[in-house]
Amino acid sequence: MSTENPSSQFEDIRAKFGRFRILIVGRANAGKTTILQKICNTTENPEIYDGKGNKRGIHDIENELIFRSNDKFVFHDSQGFEAGSKDEFERTKKFIADRANTTYLKKRLDAIWYCIPMDKIDRAIQRSEEMFFGECDPNNVPVVVLFTKFDALQAKAVLKLAPSDRRLPLQEKLSKLPPLMEEIFNSADVWGRLAKMAYPPKSSVRLENIHKGNEGHNILVENTAAVLSDEVLQMLFVSAQETNIGLCVKYAAEWVIVSCMGSMCNTEFSQSRMVQICRLACWFPHFQIDFTTTDIQALKSDNQDNLITWQQYLQAGVETLLILEHSFYLSQMEDSDPISSAAQKYWMSDISTKVNIALEDVFMQYGTASKKEKVAMICNVVMQNHMARPVAK
Repeated sequence: MSTENPSSQFEDIRAKFGRFRILIVGRANAGKTTILQKICNTTENPEIYDGKGNKRGIHDIENELIFRSNDKFVFHDSQGFEAGSKDEFERTKKFIADRANTTYLKKRLDAIWYCIPMDKIDRAIQRSEEMFFGECDPNNVPVVVLFTKFDALQAKAVLKLAPSDRRLPLQEKLSKLPPLMEEIFNSADVWGRLAKMAYPPKSSVRLENIHKGNEGHNILVENTAAVLSDEVLQMLFVSAQETNIGLCVKYAAEWVIVSCMGSMCNTEFSQSRMVQICRLACWFPHFQIDFTTTDIQALKSDNQDNLITWQQYLQAGVETLLILEHSFYLSQMEDSDPISSAAQKYWMSDISTKVNIALEDVFMQYGTASKKEKVAMICNVVMQNHMARPVAK
């Protein structure tokens, strides 16, 4: 990818691949709309378009669901075959095959979320699930199962409480329920049955009290990113979501580590600072704002264009991650120049000194650490040295 224009790398990716496209499947009242709203950080319903960009008012699997709050995602909703309708199932099957194999990358399907509600766990797997996972080849599109309404198992768990526990105060009683909910879920063997089918899902997440917090959909975002095998798709997905900036930091940190691992023993190590900055910025959702050479200069602590040791490379990477992370929050507050503002705040603070001290400890352990451990160590340095989140006036 070209580095002549600092923003050209991501623009090239967007121009080629378009938005991140997800098919959400599941019966009525499975919580699909709420999940999509959470991912896009809105309470509004999506706007519906046909393949030509014309607004539509009815759901059809070919129609595109787009939320104004985050138009970097395109969703498709498969409806109608929860009762085992063969015609609707065949339409879904054809849609997946067509979109998985199209050579027009902007229309290609990138992931499938299959919702299975847990409010009737004894009937969790019905004919529709048997058809989908037994007969529908996803053509290498990763499928993540969403066990929605997992909190519905609480009512069943209460019935399994010991008589003495039923008399406990409410909060103590609630603390006894998770192991019982786990027991009920495992006894139903929902995941085990799905895993034995012809086309099993790649991963699963449990969603409970989806209206109340971010934990559930953050786990969904993390699981989806993990099952994407292509770095470009991971970059598209991670940078499209705006609800888990920690995930942006994690994947950007992994890129920093992987990009210098092969050169750690090379005495002629040399990496472009500009390339590093542009590649790291690609993992963050606000990179689509104007990103200029002025921003790159603001991100550099000096005028050094090349990083001549892997230690320098990692240190510069951590500094850039901290500034990019903070600039995202500034961009949410409509700062006219978030990257320069975040960089100025960083360089004027004592955080850079703390980062240097923390990295000295990391470098002592770095040589024998696994890739996973290295990512964790670098992410930990970032997480321990956040700049204070800006507060709305």
